[in-house]
Amino acid sequence: MEIGPIDPDSWHAKLYFWCLALWAKFRSGSDGEYYFDIFTEKTNLCLYIRAIVIWMPLVILLHLLLLACAIYALLIPFRTFGWSYIYFCLSLAIVVGSVAGLMILLKRRNKDKAKPEPKNYYAELLMAEHERERKRALKAKKSPSFMKIMIAWIKSKKAGICPMIFFAKSEGGSHGNQ
Repeated sequence: MEIGPIDPDSWHAKLYFWCLALWAKFRSGSDGEYYFDIFTEKTNLCLYIRAIVIWMPLVILLHLLLLACAIYALLIPFRTFGWSYIYFCLSLAIVVGSVAGLMILLKRRNKDKAKPEPKNYYAELLMAEHERERKRALKAKKSPSFMKIMIAWIKSKKAGICPMIFFAKSEGGSHGNQ
């Protein structure tokens, strides 16, 4: 059940990378470079499909729900206090935004001054293995469409396995409407 390399410029790969960046930020609390570096060369087919089909819509719905709740919570007192409440909220938002922006700038400045992390030999071995597998995957002619990937996922779920998939620019290019 071999799937050819997936073009990183295809819409579903870009969506996967976006989901992966959100997940890495949630898991590590920072930019999550370590998680992102590991899963951008190759990944598990099941993780790929779950990120695109399940987690991404849930994250978007949760963000919309939180935004709606915040707007509703801000508008309830407006009925009671009128325009003075709106001015107070705007002033508070400006102060909080300024303090948060200053804290982010200071954190980034301190991050630049931090010591470099010690070498992780296990990660180097993983990257060497990924490079070998990526070179092997480059031999494919063109990137599979999202429907082919979904069919391969259904077959692999039926078989009880989840194969590895690779990201590489293909010779045939990606499909415009995958």
